[in-house]
Amino acid sequence: MSAAEDRSISPAEYLAFERDSPIRHELVNGRLYAMAGASRAHNQITANLTGLLWAALRTSPCQPIGSDQRVGIPTLGFYTYPDLSIACAPEEFDPEDPNTLVNPAVLIEVLSPSTEAYDRGAKFGHYRRITSLREYWVVSSDRMRVERFERRAEEWVFQEFEGPDAAVPLDAVAEITLSLAEIYARVELPERPER
Repeated sequence: MSAAEDRSISPAEYLAFERDSPIRHELVNGRLYAMAGASRAHNQITANLTGLLWAALRTSPCQPIGSDQRVGIPTLGFYTYPDLSIACAPEEFDPEDPNTLVNPAVLIEVLSPSTEAYDRGAKFGHYRRITSLREYWVVSSDRMRVERFERRAEEWVFQEFEGPDAAVPLDAVAEITLSLAEIYARVELPERPER
């Protein structure tokens, strides 16, 4: 991600700009950032997760929402497009913009080399301020690995799941687990040197 403009803009300016923009942008600390395209593996993993979550949550008051759903923390002036969100009824939206979800229960980012440090660091720092957020998943696009952060009271508990026999629990919205073999189905991962 690189800054699209070299001046600070307000959330209201951002929302007006984004309505007419042919490409998506994030707003972080008053700075506008253009969103980059994703790799084939990234897109396949996201599609697999969407399908698995849709099937698992079809009778639930919660639903997965794709990467075109903007999520925001209006009080911080932070607006972003997670790879996948899970929202539960009743969904809440920014009073200034009915297209900005403000109460996701789960956020999932599929890592790309250009965004990995940001997704793990500063972006997760912003996400932790969303009071409705119960889980944050960081999904690798170059190996079968999911890192799960779960909010328990005032702390975040980390778990790592790796390999085709592993399964990740999604306790925040339902008592389900997703198999890494299914999350990574039909995804061509780069060969990794043996240790």
